Formats: sequence, structure tokens, C-alpha cells
Amino acid sequence: MQKKRTEIAVGIVLFNSENKVLVVFKKWIQKWEFPQGKIEAGEGDIDTLQREMKEETGIEELRIVKDFMTKTHYRFKRDEYLVSKTVDYYLGITDKEVRLSSEHEKYCWCTYNEAIKLLVHKNHKNVLDKAISRLKKPLEFIN
Repeated sequence: MQKKRTEIAVGIVLFNSENKVLVVFKKWIQKWEFPQGKIEAGEGDIDTLQREMKEETGIEELRIVKDFMTKTHYRFKRDEYLVSKTVDYYLGITDKEVRLSSEHEKYCWCTYNEAIKLLVHKNHKNVLDKAISRLKKPLEFIN
């Protein structure tokens, strides 16, 4: 019988003032995605988001949109485990420079069309579409 594991993570669809979205290329999976990471013990979503952004991109200053959060859920195999993963995606704005961590090979501030071509997973494309729709309305921030 296959072992099962559950993972909960937080990610962000991050835009700059030129309406370009940040996507990062993760080395070990060789795929483009949004910055994200697992929630550690004692952390809430926003704490995790801020920690992961600092660790993965060097960005410490970002504004998080108040009323946007969308979930993705998927399963995959890792070693002997069947992993069930949920990612809560938030929407953010920043103009800070990116300094990639060693877990990423490259990054791109992309137009919508560029991002859609780079993102492999349908979940990521759906999250991007929802974020774009939300950006068309007035924004309030939690910070």
C-alpha cells in the first residue's frame, strides 16, 4: 500500500506597477510557477507568504490584496508517497528587485501572454486568470 502525505502551502501571484507577473523557474522540478512554500508550525498564511517571499525572491516589501485568495488542490507521487497538496494563492503588488534563492534558476516579470506560455499546470493558469480579473476592480490591501 502506498504511503500518503498531505502538504499545505501558500503562494502568491505577484504583479509590479507595469502589470507584469512574477514567475520563477524551480530547479528541482524544472518548471515555471508562482513563488510558494509550505506552512511551518505556528505560522499563518500571511506569515508564511512573507517568509517565503523573502527566502525565495529577497522581496520583503509587498502589498497583499485584502479580498483575494484562491485554492488549488492536486496530487502527485514523490518517492514512495502519494502527496495531496493544497496551495492557497494570494495576490500581491511590489516594485522591489528580485534576488533569487538557490532553489530557483531564473525568474521573469511576464506579460499575461508570456506567463500563460511558461506556466505548465492548468491550476496555475486558472489562478492567474482569477488574479487578472481581480486586478480590474478597486484594490484594498491587508498591509
